[in-house]
Amino acid sequence: MEKIIAALGIYLLSSFSGFCQSNETPQIDRNNMFSANASFTPGYFFRQNTFQYYLQGTFSYFTSPQISIQGDAAFSFRQTNIQGYIPLKYHSGFLGACYHFTENGNLDPYIGIQAGFSYLERTNPTIIGIPWTMTLSEIIPNTSIVGGLNFYVNRYFNIFANLRYVYGQPSKSLQERDGLHEIRFAFGLGFILAKWQKN
Repeated sequence: MEKIIAALGIYLLSSFSGFCQSNETPQIDRNNMFSANASFTPGYFFRQNTFQYYLQGTFSYFTSPQISIQGDAAFSFRQTNIQGYIPLKYHSGFLGACYHFTENGNLDPYIGIQAGFSYLERTNPTIIGIPWTMTLSEIIPNTSIVGGLNFYVNRYFNIFANLRYVYGQPSKSLQERDGLHEIRFAFGLGFILAKWQKN
């Protein structure tokens, strides 16, 4: 897995260097631009010391070159090994705003904050020392801080990578009274749905 991630990183860096050296790379005007992407996203829970995996989709609208409205939806796969409880489902949705540090170029670093809700379904032991369980499900509030980088290859595609912190607060179990703290990483190919390019 580490070799695959390293190879992807090397490929991204080499692609970026090649495009930066090319005079034919178009300069993307992000004003009033719509974009979307999808990715396979791993997540790591700090307190439970375990991983969760998601299919995530993102939709963005740029109100100006440096401000975007971003919505995200993540659908989780089943996790079967975690201390204290097993999250069968942990689907989440976010909506918020991002600030982009550059105005129009191909390289687009950004940071943002979002809020939303998650559907959490998991099993909890009912009696300590006895292998009985009960399934609990609820809608919980969450917040997220995200930082990332887009590289616009041309007028249709971009390569992206981002790192996201997610905090969720369950209410139906004392075991999660301190909340769910998670880091998620996403990397992949995005699509520009509509844009206006500089002449």
